Amino acid sequence: MASIDHFYQQGLDHIINGLPCQDYARSWSSACGEYFVGAVADGCSGSQGDPTVGAILLAYQAIQLGMKAKGVGLSFNDVDFHESLVSWAKNDMDQNVVNLEDWLSTLVFFAKSPESLKAYMFGDGCVCVRYKDGRVLTHCVEYYFNAPLYLAYQMSD
Repeated sequence: MASIDHFYQQGLDHIINGLPCQDYARSWSSACGEYFVGAVADGCSGSQGDPTVGAILLAYQAIQLGMKAKGVGLSFNDVDFHESLVSWAKNDMDQNVVNLEDWLSTLVFFAKSPESLKAYMFGDGCVCVRYKDGRVLTHCVEYYFNAPLYLAYQMSD
């Protein structure tokens, strides 16, 4: 039976300078072990806001959307997932739960069902897949001067 786990670690520079870890990861699997979702968010350390909060909230909401999609066989498409995340985050901003600078975080999310595997990347990051036959697929996105296209940029009017 397959399993899932998640991990993140505070960087040495953050420890030395007394800064919080601005990364977060979550994962979930169904009781039957056929459905898995995982998310890793990396907050921008140069943000004027609190990207730790944004990273936690983005990873949490991605997992919630993945768990919800499990009920429909993970049939959501890229647009639905993207629009759901942006809509939810805008709602939190409208209710003054967080501000725009808090959302400066990248997000890598995946959802696996018995039939398919989907991965989503917002900002920079890397997705690595190992197939049963041993092949490995790696897809990495990096931005020039490390300025990723955060979801936050799509939330401002």
